[in-house]
Amino acid sequence: GEMTTHLDVYRMMSEEHRPYLYFVFSRAKTESLARALGRTVQRSMLSPEEIRQVEARIQAFLEQPNAESALDPVLVRLYKQGIAFHHAGLHVMLKALVEELYEQKLIRVLYCTGTFALGINMPARTAVFDSLERYDGTRMIELPTREFMQMAGRAGRRGLDERGTVVMRMSKDDIGSYLSQIKRYLRASYEPVHSRFSLSFNFLIPNCL
Repeated sequence: GEMTTHLDVYRMMSEEHRPYLYFVFSRAKTESLARALGRTVQRSMLSPEEIRQVEARIQAFLEQPNAESALDPVLVRLYKQGIAFHHAGLHVMLKALVEELYEQKLIRVLYCTGTFALGINMPARTAVFDSLERYDGTRMIELPTREFMQMAGRAGRRGLDERGTVVMRMSKDDIGSYLSQIKRYLRASYEPVHSRFSLSFNFLIPNCL
C-alpha cells in the first residue's frame, strides 16, 4: 500500500478542522514538512484581510533589532499561507512571532514538537499525530499515554468547539499493529481530557481504507 503522508492529512481536513496542530517528534521534520506543505498547496488558507494582518505583524517584527536575520523569505511566504512550524530549538524571536500569529488565529496548520503542547495555552480544533512512536535518546519507544493525552488534549477549543478531533497518520497496513496501543490511549482515565472529547474509530482516513 502507499504511504499516507502529511499532505494526505491536509487534503482530508476541511476548513472546519482547522486550525490543527501537527505533532512531529523531530525538530528538523517540523520545518521540512511545513515547507513541503507550503510548496504543495501554494495558495493561502487565509483571507485577503488576514494576509494583510500577517504582513502588518511581520512589518512590526522586522522593526526589532536583529529580526531580519531570523526571518527568511520562504518563512514569510509560509506565514502568509497560514502555515508555520514551532519547536524548542527555533530562534527565540521567531518562536514569539509564531505564537503571536497562532494566537491571532492567523495560522491554520502548525507543525510542532510536543513542547508546543506544554505551557502554551493554545488549543486547536484538531490534533494530528505524525507517529505514535518517538526517540527517547537511545531508541524508539511507544509514545507514552501521558504525553499522548497532553497533545490530544489540545484538540477542541474551550467554549468554541463542541468536540475536538484527533487524527493519527498511518498507512492502512499498519493500523492492525497499532490497535492495542490506541486502545490503551482510549482507556486512559485522564478526566480533564475525557470531559472535552471522546475518541472513536471514525478518525480513520476514508480514502485510504
